[in-house]
Amino acid sequence: MVCIIDDESTTVIITVLLIAIFGGGSGAFIGSLIIYFTKSKGRHVALINWVVTLVALFPVFVFIINCPTLKLVGVTVEYPDRCEATALL
Repeated sequence: MVCIIDDESTTVIITVLLIAIFGGGSGAFIGSLIIYFTKSKGRHVALINWVVTLVALFPVFVFIINCPTLKLVGVTVEYPDRCEATALL
């Protein structure tokens, strides 16, 4: 028995993973370039980190305020009794 996976949820998962992987990797690379070329030392690096973190938190708060509450299976909605069966060819 195979459960049918919703295409929308799969797309969302792939999108979030791509953003997290490429965003994290490119952010670390660009951040290291900024620190290298500005020849920053300890206190200045901490200040840049603090400012960038505050700027990055803004979209998080906008997302939390504006987006509707989602129905999460197992959290806000009960699990379905059974999956739809499909034949494997």
